[in-house]
Amino acid sequence: IKDAISERKTLEKVIDAKRNKAAKVKGSEERKELIEEIKGLERDLPPIPSYPRLLADDFTPEALAEIMERQDQRIGLIESEGGLFDTLAGRYSNGVPNLDAVLKFWGGEAAQIDRKGKETIYLDDPALTLCLSPQPEVVQGMAGKPGFRGRGFVGRFLFFMPTSRLGSRRVDPPPIPRDVEHQYTAKLRNLLALPWAQDEQGCKVSYVLPLSPDALSLWMDFQASVEKELREGGEFEHMLDWAGKYPGSAIRLAGLFHLAANENPTGT
Repeated sequence: IKDAISERKTLEKVIDAKRNKAAKVKGSEERKELIEEIKGLERDLPPIPSYPRLLADDFTPEALAEIMERQDQRIGLIESEGGLFDTLAGRYSNGVPNLDAVLKFWGGEAAQIDRKGKETIYLDDPALTLCLSPQPEVVQGMAGKPGFRGRGFVGRFLFFMPTSRLGSRRVDPPPIPRDVEHQYTAKLRNLLALPWAQDEQGCKVSYVLPLSPDALSLWMDFQASVEKELREGGEFEHMLDWAGKYPGSAIRLAGLFHLAANENPTGT
């Protein structure tokens, strides 16, 4: 990365010198030749590789787009606090919620991020993972933030509210068994070592995990049963934002379980 940065800086100086020269020459032909040279040098500027990252900390939506652009449109945020909620609620935008990018990235929807004074970022296959474990009152306050529930942000999360163990915790808990630690490490390394899927042009794309006919039929039956409970008087009448995404969340979990349970989960 340092070598690429150094080479690029030198070439940019060469381009600046030629551009200054082109501005001073009087002959149109010589200027055209210099312009063509500059274009060629700009095309040959080496790209700057990015340090590979799996996770990002608290970010603004614009910064998130920049990170994902550099990381093959993939990033995760795994945090023990809920500061992200304050940022999305408008901490840096005068209290105006800024949810569009996160909503699109979560759903894999193509997004175009216009930046003042910078090139537009276009992500055609984004994938954002959010895993947060804030205090219960932070979770409870999510629904009261402007736009969080009405725009489907709250409905995108799977919630787990465990019973507090305060007062009954062991002060000397046993360590994780070695065999469990080794299996967990091996599984993570196996997943991280999976090669990217590529299309016919050699571009990185997402893997497709097809459902068997029986699995598809089972999931569609489940989806139909959930759909009935969305009606007035149904089990999910008062949580339509979450329940409407419930079947989709279930199939996401099924995909994660498939990845965790199989040594060769992509079949490649």
